[in-house]
Amino acid sequence: MGKRSDYIRDYVKRQLRTDFKWAVHALEVIAKNQTEAEFENEQTTEANCIGFNGRDAKILTSFAKQYEARKYLTDNQKRALHSMIPKYWQQVVNASNKERLEMLVISAELVEMNKIPDDKLALHIMDKWIFDETRVEFLKRIKCEQLVLSI
Repeated sequence: MGKRSDYIRDYVKRQLRTDFKWAVHALEVIAKNQTEAEFENEQTTEANCIGFNGRDAKILTSFAKQYEARKYLTDNQKRALHSMIPKYWQQVVNASNKERLEMLVISAELVEMNKIPDDKLALHIMDKWIFDETRVEFLKRIKCEQLVLSI
C-alpha cells in the first residue's frame, strides 16, 4: 500500500471513530453488504469478504436494524459503534466516490497544514504528500482544484 492509500485509510478510520454521521452511514452500507439471510438472522454465514465479520454480525446488524427503524442509537451503542466500525474502513472506501474522498483527505490535510509554522510547512508537504508527484506538481494540483494554500 502506498502513501496515498495510507492517508485515505487513516482518514476514513479517524472519521469512523469520531464522527457519528460517518459511522452510522458506514453501518448502513456494510449492513447492505450482508446477504438477506445474514441480515435477517444477524449472523455471517458466507465468507465473501464483505459485510460484518462473524463476531460483529449480531450486534452491528441489530444496531443497523434499530437505526433504520428509529433513526436513533443510545450513547453506549454509539461508543460501541465507533469502536467496532473502523475495521470495516476498506468497505467504506470501496463504496465511496474515490475523487470526493481524496478531496476530503486533501482538505483535512490542508486544515492541518494551516496549523504548521511557515518555516516547517515545506518539509511537511514533502513528507506527507509526495506520493507519485513532485512538490511543485502537488502545489499545482492543489491550485487547480481551487483549494487555498496559505504559504
